[in-house]
Amino acid sequence: MANQNNVTVSIDGAWKENKLSLMNTWRAAVGWIIKDNGVVIDRGKAPVFAYTPTQTEAMAALMAIKKSKP
Repeated sequence: MANQNNVTVSIDGAWKENKLSLMNTWRAAVGWIIKDNGVVIDRGKAPVFAYTPTQTEAMAALMAIKKSKP
């Protein structure tokens, strides 16, 4: 039987509305973890600029996908 990879990607985004919005402050953060057959092969986190919770989650997915490329 061929060797099978079971890659999982978990993401999370945290967003908070900033009513005193300053242009140079971040109001969201993203994190991701990538596992291959249960073994962590990459993880990361980053502050991001985002206007909505949905945008924050999408940015987390995008960053994880970019990191998962060989």
